Amino acid sequence: MSTRGSRLFPIILGFLILGIIIYLFMTVEQKSVTCSNSYKSSDVTISERVTATIDGNKVTHMSVTKTIILPEGKANEENINSVKSTLESSLSYLGHDSFTITTGINKVSVDIDLDNGKTIILNNISFLDGKDLVMKVNPNTKSSEVITLTVGDNYTEGEFMTHLKNNGYTCK
Repeated sequence: MSTRGSRLFPIILGFLILGIIIYLFMTVEQKSVTCSNSYKSSDVTISERVTATIDGNKVTHMSVTKTIILPEGKANEENINSVKSTLESSLSYLGHDSFTITTGINKVSVDIDLDNGKTIILNNISFLDGKDLVMKVNPNTKSSEVITLTVGDNYTEGEFMTHLKNNGYTCK
């Protein structure tokens, strides 16, 4: 009996340790970081919100919302359609199933869903001063004036937040 009891204890201990390891792997959560920024360009307010899912040291998914709020004197159907058209054109590289554009009385919003190595450029929208509303989108991923993020980039949660905070975003 004593040899059988001595073999049973390591087997039970092994199953217990295996159960704990499986439980830990199943309860490990991916970290989610949300950062936002709002700025003005020629009385037009541009807001951006980025939510990144980070697993280990890698960005595995991002969702981005860009909202453009037109000033009272420029919020008409023609300008809203122009902004919508410019956004559609500038984001066409992602594929039309990756973003959704909605319009309101004085605003245009785009929700972007990124995965599988897709790249997004932040802080790249400006408006030219003048009588007419002219939207300009900077597509240069190497420009020091924009922030370029790619799903698959190597960032820890802290590094991602620091990168965006250094570029004027607030993160939580």
